[in-house]
Amino acid sequence: ENYAGIYKSMGDYQKALELLTYAYNQKRQYFDANHTELFKAKILLGQIYYELRDYKKANYFLDAGIKHIEKISGDNYLWDADAHYSKALVNEALGKIDIATQNYDKAESLYDLALEGSYDEMYLDFIEKSSLFYAQNNQKEKALKMAKKAYDYVKENQGITTSFEIQQTL
Repeated sequence: ENYAGIYKSMGDYQKALELLTYAYNQKRQYFDANHTELFKAKILLGQIYYELRDYKKANYFLDAGIKHIEKISGDNYLWDADAHYSKALVNEALGKIDIATQNYDKAESLYDLALEGSYDEMYLDFIEKSSLFYAQNNQKEKALKMAKKAYDYVKENQGITTSFEIQQTL
């Protein structure tokens, strides 16, 4: 999966898919059906299928990952948030704005539970993307709220002259 992430970051989505599929099949062979590694693999597959614009398969694996998380105990908020964020992206691409909105909202609440006020690069990316989505879909108040949330966090924790702060200001 780590190698798949490298290939994904380089834009070689087919190679990433090949590696993620291999990892998923190995995990299915060696882990119990309820093991956390399996929902992670499903979510990663859903995300790579999104990148490949195979939205049907993306939704299939993301839904499977979310259902898997719901069946097991434990604090899996971050993975659940990432899955809902990816579902939002898929549904946005499909023009299903209401479903995308629901998933952006769900992802935000799950990220808040997972990160407890400490934002990471993934969450700041989520805020940027979701605020743009809300702005483009006539949800001005929500868009401004999300952008201000990121701006305030970066300003408080990194200062006012970081590239992210400047980008949020724009």
